[in-house]
Amino acid sequence: MHDAKECRDRALHCIRLAKVLPQGEERKSYADLARSWRRLGRGIAKSEAELDAWASSEKKPWPPKPAAP
Repeated sequence: MHDAKECRDRALHCIRLAKVLPQGEERKSYADLARSWRRLGRGIAKSEAELDAWASSEKKPWPPKPAAP
């Protein structure tokens, strides 16, 4: 499984590769891949933050029960 830092590192690697390639499909593919790695990294970081917040809370049951009407 990847962590957020690894995803950011992979995105940076793809950006560096894209910058040295001539305009074209391969350069676009690396730029698209970098965006995907960044998006994945943000998602992982957000999930980790939510889990940390939940773990440090009152240990509420998961999944949370719906509020009463």
